[in-house]
Amino acid sequence: MKSPSSTIFIISTVIMSSLWAEIYEDSLTYAQKFQDALEHYESERFLLAEEKFHAILTDVMDYDDPSAQMMWIKSLYHDGKLSQAMDEANAYLSLYPESPYRRSMLQTVGNIYVAKGSYSLAFETYLKARVLADNHVLDALDERLIQCIAQDIKTETLESLLFREMRKDIRAILNLARAYDSFKRGDSYDTRITLNVVWLEDLPGIYHSLYFQLDRHYSLDKKLKNIGVILPLSGDNHLDGKSYLAGLFNAFNDIPLMTNLSLFIFDNENDCAKTVSLVRLLRNTQKINGILGPLSDENAKCGASTSSDGIPILLPNTRIPHLSEISPVVFQLNTDYEYRGRSMAHQLVEDLDFQKIAILSPSDDNAIRRETEYFIDELNQMGIEPVAIEWYAGIPEKLSPQFKSIRKVAWTLLEPDSSDMGSIGTSLEIDSLDALFDVDVSDFFEMPEPEPEKTMSKRDSSKVVLSSIDALYLPIKENHLKYVGTQFPIYNLNCTVIGNSEWIHPDIKKETIGPHLNGMLVYTNKFYENSWDIYEESEEFDRELMQLGQDHGEFLISMGRQLRASRKSLTENMKRRGSFQGKVSRLKFGGNEQNMNTAFEIIKYSDQEFSPKSIPAKLNQ
Repeated sequence: MKSPSSTIFIISTVIMSSLWAEIYEDSLTYAQKFQDALEHYESERFLLAEEKFHAILTDVMDYDDPSAQMMWIKSLYHDGKLSQAMDEANAYLSLYPESPYRRSMLQTVGNIYVAKGSYSLAFETYLKARVLADNHVLDALDERLIQCIAQDIKTETLESLLFREMRKDIRAILNLARAYDSFKRGDSYDTRITLNVVWLEDLPGIYHSLYFQLDRHYSLDKKLKNIGVILPLSGDNHLDGKSYLAGLFNAFNDIPLMTNLSLFIFDNENDCAKTVSLVRLLRNTQKINGILGPLSDENAKCGASTSSDGIPILLPNTRIPHLSEISPVVFQLNTDYEYRGRSMAHQLVEDLDFQKIAILSPSDDNAIRRETEYFIDELNQMGIEPVAIEWYAGIPEKLSPQFKSIRKVAWTLLEPDSSDMGSIGTSLEIDSLDALFDVDVSDFFEMPEPEPEKTMSKRDSSKVVLSSIDALYLPIKENHLKYVGTQFPIYNLNCTVIGNSEWIHPDIKKETIGPHLNGMLVYTNKFYENSWDIYEESEEFDRELMQLGQDHGEFLISMGRQLRASRKSLTENMKRRGSFQGKVSRLKFGGNEQNMNTAFEIIKYSDQEFSPKSIPAKLNQ
């Protein structure tokens, strides 16, 4: 039991700490407090940022600070307090009509409307913000306007805005939105006459892809085939959707690839319920011939389970096994991890004759773990038991226990006459003729003492290069190459490393993979031309998804002229389509219903470059 004096001391300490905190807080200047709040905001600690900015307003500035008030409202929005953020934003716009932050506040209001699903009001608000925008933020606003156009903007809203608008660029955007609205309603005549009054010289360049998409309907003397595209364009993972969509637009804007396909873009907000609703909507809209999307695993499962045998749905990026078995019209454009794990086992054993295979794999990545488990199971089916199986979790900064365990197994696999044993010690050979003579050689000269046999220390033995393991199956998580790739050479295992596609991600620098990994094999259905140098880094797009979108756009376009305007035609063409090779992806459909991508490639690392290695895929047959 604590004494009264110790209790008083603790209470006094707490009070003094609180007082010192208040004194410290009061001693901070306005600029320091603002910077502190801003750092929380930029680090996405929006609740703390909200509290800090509100404290500045109430305790320091008496609500007379447009900068702090704007940041407080933005923090409220990001913290999901949409109604309060909207009320405060409207009050701000009324209180500070000439504020230099008016454009930013209007954009925040537009974002709130999008979050609430009010796309007509969001579109109108973004247009107001665009009028005030500098060139460096125009593209971001135009992308948001395009997202709104892809949704359902009320016809009367567009007509009302056009009636009042005088600026040429805004009128061009509004007329394009009206043409797209007419097109979605199936009014070909109104689409054509509205498109005729859109002058390209007035229309900002970012909208040209949408213009040409509509114009193709008339420039090609064929009935248009319509594909509904479901992507996360807001909410979580919006960067993924934005990147993939940019790639699609790149493909459809390529004039030599002019096609009679048209895309209808829908935002599922990365939400399963919204995905189900959109799939049902498109399934019941007869002019939609097929669905492309969604991207994430969870939404792919929701979309596939909602599909029926009527409308084909193309899943761009999921690797979940058996989704293509839900329906013969569900197509997986990425090879699932069961197929890859089992197929890779056949490659190593049957084509490369590897028998002694060790495994080191992350256990906390569901996809990689399950792919590894399928790989192990298929080895067992072929009568091959891995010589070592090691798992790890988290950031692999220290894999010494796992690598030491694998190396210990490698020692036990050494043959007695192995070249790896050469430096371990000497062995005594006795000639059988010695037994024929009974001579004491000590009568002639004094025998020297035998030298003790040298034994190897742990440090010395770790320097021995061991070649007793054929292959090390070593898949990694995204961004973990810098940890795993630098630890592997320390343990002197002379074996073929088998990696997954994260070993060739375009963001990885060449220096991470050194000559000690020469001969490694990577299994992937995504291959980056010219190794790591295909893309420049960008915060605006995920380059891999952007290129994947372009590949899939070109894949659809390659079938476009053979398609009739029906769902059955798209399904039949997908099933009998031969292999397709894009810049980063490979497509070849197999399986019982010819609706699962079975194409993946084995590429070999040599002389600081990856290049295709020709190995027939047993399970592709």
